[in-house]
Amino acid sequence: MWASEIGLGESEYLSSVLRAACYVVIAALTGMRDSEIQGLQRGSICQRDGIPALRSVQFKGIDSQAGEDRSWWAPGPAMRAATVLTRLSPHPTFLFARSAAGAFSDYAPARDIPRLLGFLSSDPGQRPGRGVELGHQRLQLVASFDRPGQGRAIVEINQRSLRQSFSIWAARHPEAELGLGIQLGHASLRQTFGYATDRTEAAVRLVDDRRGAALEARSRDLLSGPLAGPAGEELAGLVEVLNGEEHSALVKAVGERLYVGLANDCVRNDARAACGPGIPQLHNHNCATTRCPNCLIGPVHAPIWRRHATHLDQAISDTSQPLLRERLITERRDIGRVLADLDEREQ
Repeated sequence: MWASEIGLGESEYLSSVLRAACYVVIAALTGMRDSEIQGLQRGSICQRDGIPALRSVQFKGIDSQAGEDRSWWAPGPAMRAATVLTRLSPHPTFLFARSAAGAFSDYAPARDIPRLLGFLSSDPGQRPGRGVELGHQRLQLVASFDRPGQGRAIVEINQRSLRQSFSIWAARHPEAELGLGIQLGHASLRQTFGYATDRTEAAVRLVDDRRGAALEARSRDLLSGPLAGPAGEELAGLVEVLNGEEHSALVKAVGERLYVGLANDCVRNDARAACGPGIPQLHNHNCATTRCPNCLIGPVHAPIWRRHATHLDQAISDTSQPLLRERLITERRDIGRVLADLDEREQ
């Protein structure tokens, strides 16, 4: 009925506009790559660590030609877009295929996104399907920006610009850096940081300044409380002998080198990093934590250590294997030492 009222051609056009809108929403709110977005299938909606997510396949950075199945955290609008695509797609498997016989990666967002922008910015009374009753306001596009020394540059809306915008937005919160690296599927935080530190953009400079201020504030909070870990013990000794001006300089210096983690922060010094130069390993299982001179632990990390201690206590109680029990006891002893150091310095 709907197709016959507006015409088959308009129906196909509006389907492509809706598909582009779903693509933009998913790209902007998850940071997924183009191949990962186009790999979405029916049944992709899932959960990851108890959080709504979309399941697809990652190819970049994966040795296997088949890629690796994984999931990306997704907020409500992205989940809604996936639901809409499930109803819109004519393909029995892939959500972005334009026909029932389509194949993986045959979708062309470079065609549909300009259609979407044209649809939103045109006169509702003149565009396909008219759309006066749809409640859309005309989109006012900012078509260019100043690039220092290079004149005016055209802003393009595509998967890469949306992925970088997602990264810039998330980088306003340094505590999110760990999750951001996981979400983007990066091998290192240095890769993630590069997405949010392109200093040719005024907006990125502003975000970078805010990020620096937030890290300095975290440094100030950490240095005003009890500290544990090799770097924490070293800094605690310095704090005791520094005057006000020297303490402020130390806070700033630590903030400039600080990488934020869940179980510990890293006061980066490549020369003595247990994980090697240039690649802080806070985002995976290779961080040496208390075995690394860069490890800094404060009260903000204590809940993670206490929760892990509880799990280890249960595992020690449950296991009957001597070697595993010995390893768990050693790990539990290290955690107990960290918590005891924090409690002692708090007192």
